[in-house]
Amino acid sequence: DYEWIKELLDYPGTLEQRLDFFDDTSQITIPDDPINHVIFQDRAKRAIRKIAQNKGHILMVGRPGTGKSMLANMFKEVLDKSFGDYLKPKKAIVAYPGKDRNHVRIAYERPGKMDHLLTQLNLAIELARDSVDEFSLADQIQSARRVKIGLILAAVASLAAGVFFPPAFIGTGLAGMGAIFMYIQENNHKAREKIQRETNADKKNTVKHIYDMVPEILYDPRKDKDLMARVAEPDARNMKGGFRHDPYQSGNLETPAHKRAYLGAHAK
Repeated sequence: DYEWIKELLDYPGTLEQRLDFFDDTSQITIPDDPINHVIFQDRAKRAIRKIAQNKGHILMVGRPGTGKSMLANMFKEVLDKSFGDYLKPKKAIVAYPGKDRNHVRIAYERPGKMDHLLTQLNLAIELARDSVDEFSLADQIQSARRVKIGLILAAVASLAAGVFFPPAFIGTGLAGMGAIFMYIQENNHKAREKIQRETNADKKNTVKHIYDMVPEILYDPRKDKDLMARVAEPDARNMKGGFRHDPYQSGNLETPAHKRAYLGAHAK
């Protein structure tokens, strides 16, 4: 060990002597074995070879710059070349809505089947969204307008009759009050229609409950090809997975639980 440490300490001084046999980096021969890409870690490389052959786990602890990340990448390449076809999952992990908003269901599905299913679901939802009729109170507005016009005509007629028969002025007053009431009612219907149309300007909100039922792919083996899961902070959430925070939990803006779920290192 002392000789190895002394060699490292003397390395900067002897670097020029060791590199006098080539003029540029194109003359450097790169080993075929990915493990040999890492230098000064012979003991670690021997351990990694043995661990990879036994399909075991490895925990690397050390100071920054000692080659831990490079050794991990080499370990991944060795696993991929040795057991890649055997270890890589063939099915996707899909999250479905559960029995209520606090539960989800997890299933294994073929990626091609899920692509076809999601395409069909999205097309059906788009058709449903485009077929939503615009909110309208035209019938109520027309009815109130007809009654208003009838009451105005009755008020005019009773006013003319009141010239010859004074008690008819009572009918004029009643018809006038009724016409004013129907005018207010007509304006209320118009205002309600305008507010409702502005609120539902985005038709996507009308089919959001259908969007929320669409399953979510948590893991796709065609995209996530790494055989190792990198965990910077090995806490419970990163190791076991969980649910992302939903900042919008009201006003028809909430996100269902299965669309906020994510896998931890154990599942990956």
